[in-house]
Amino acid sequence: MAYQASDPLFGASINIYMDDSNIAIGGRRFYKIYREKHPEAPRRRFWYYDFEKLGKIMKELAKQYGWSENDPTIHKQYNFYGANLNRNPQLRRLPRRPDVKLYHCKTNGQQKEKAADCKLTADFTDRVKSTNRFVEAAYFVVLSGDADMVPAVEKAMKYGFVVHIWSWDESLSGQLERLEKDHRGLVKVHKLNERIVDFTL
Repeated sequence: MAYQASDPLFGASINIYMDDSNIAIGGRRFYKIYREKHPEAPRRRFWYYDFEKLGKIMKELAKQYGWSENDPTIHKQYNFYGANLNRNPQLRRLPRRPDVKLYHCKTNGQQKEKAADCKLTADFTDRVKSTNRFVEAAYFVVLSGDADMVPAVEKAMKYGFVVHIWSWDESLSGQLERLEKDHRGLVKVHKLNERIVDFTL
C-alpha cells in the first residue's frame, strides 16, 4: 500500500519523465489516423505535443489527490529525454525554466535512442531511491509505454510510490498493463489516444 505523507510541511512532488521520441512518433501516427476519422481536425504538416497542455493534465492529476494547482508545497519537475528535442518549438524555450530539464541523448548506429531509454530509467530509479516516502508525498509520471520501463516502475512500487503511465495504445507494453492489473492503486495506466486533441500543439 502506498503511504502518503499528510503533513503539508513535508511537501509533495510530481516527477514527470518523458521519452520524447516515443511520444512524438506515436502521436504523429495516431493523429494521422485521427484525422482520417475526423476530417474537421486541423491539418498539420508535423505533429508536436503541447507542453503547456501537458501541464494542465498534471494539474488534473494533482486535483485527484486534493492538492491545489497553486499549492507552493507541491514541486513539479519535468524531465525530457531524446536525441532530437529541438524538433519541438516549445522545448527550445524551456531550458530557462527551473522546473524543466532537457537531456539530449545520442542514438546508436541504427538511429535507435537506447541512450535516452537508459538515461530515463536510471534517473527515474535514482529519484525513487533517494526519496523518503515518510517525509515526502512523491508521485511519478512516465510518458512512455516501453517495456524498458518495467524494472524502474517495479522499483517505485517496492518503495511504495504511485506511478502514472501515459502511453499511446499502440506502443503500450503488455507488461505495464499487467503491472496495473496486479498492483491496483500503485500503477495507473492512461491512454494518450483519448487525449489526442488536448495534447496536440
